[in-house]
Amino acid sequence: MKLPKWIVTDLDGTLLLDDSTIAQRSLDAINKIRALGVKFGIATTRSKSFAQQYIDILKPDAMALSGGAVGYMEDKLVYKKSLTKDQIEPFFKEFETNLPLKKVVINTLDHRYESIQEVRSLSSYEILSIFIWTDEKSDLSLLENSTKEISFSKLWRPLMFRISNVMGTKHNALQYLLKDIDPKEVVTFGDDPMDVGMLSH
Repeated sequence: MKLPKWIVTDLDGTLLLDDSTIAQRSLDAINKIRALGVKFGIATTRSKSFAQQYIDILKPDAMALSGGAVGYMEDKLVYKKSLTKDQIEPFFKEFETNLPLKKVVINTLDHRYESIQEVRSLSSYEILSIFIWTDEKSDLSLLENSTKEISFSKLWRPLMFRISNVMGTKHNALQYLLKDIDPKEVVTFGDDPMDVGMLSH
């Protein structure tokens, strides 16, 4: 059997167990294949800070984080597709006036926020991704009619959505990170709609 040059895996629902730990069997398998020269990467919707405990354990050769809004080769940031304050302000106004949210998680390069007010109080910011939880009666027309620069994606849980730069996907980040590698030499693992692009590629 010919070994791939890279193995890249999603974390939640794929590499991680139900209790958000990594099985020793999985760690042993990763270490064995890396010892044979195969590179290892992760691709996750988690921000860097939210994934750090797993980064410390796995020490990946490449990372697509925040759903692919940023990409790292080892510890070096080499890919970033963010949203500016001007781009996201209409969404914040919509959330405050017409679309009350059950929950929101906003990822910037350095922090994870769970309040729009916290982010709006900053003098400037770049947003990597916004995750929102709505209810059945929510009018999502503004989100569904996003611009060419902004992506609105339905996620694996009902009434959960992601807003990001249209290029901030796992597929695009990995395509850039592994641009010198034939896709046939890469094996990817994932379990939800955000993984479809990288799996297909």
